[in-house]
Amino acid sequence: GDDHASLMEVAEAYSVRILDKDPSLLCRFYFHFHREEDDGNYVVMNSLLPNAAVDELYDLKGCADDKIVRKDGRSVAQVHKRWFKLHWLISECSFGCCLPPERVEYKEGKTAARTAIFRLPTEDCSRVLKATTSDVDFLRRGGLMDYSLLVGVIVRPCED
Repeated sequence: GDDHASLMEVAEAYSVRILDKDPSLLCRFYFHFHREEDDGNYVVMNSLLPNAAVDELYDLKGCADDKIVRKDGRSVAQVHKRWFKLHWLISECSFGCCLPPERVEYKEGKTAARTAIFRLPTEDCSRVLKATTSDVDFLRRGGLMDYSLLVGVIVRPCED
């Protein structure tokens, strides 16, 4: 679809949601503009991740599109299975050989992302659940369905 038109259509409701008293985990769009020079539409938005290096990054959509984007401090190549790679389809359905290591890592990351468990203190878990529930309600009412929950994990050594 046309992302520009969709954003313009929901801009007012989005602003109300972001300024609402209920917490939100939606990213903040600060500026949306069209540039005539290249006929492109652009947004300026906040970075949701801390400045510290993220060891693991999950892109969670609540479906088979869940994936690990970053693992052990490095990016995971997105090696998609496509219809014209029939040998990959057969291999994944049977014995698993003949796949490039990058595809194996990507597929394993998709499986791991779908089954990942993130442990939070009870108070934080309640805040995330409340914000996520409100955000999903907002997205549903607007007919917006292409969204992700990005989860960044920073591994710290245990302190005694």
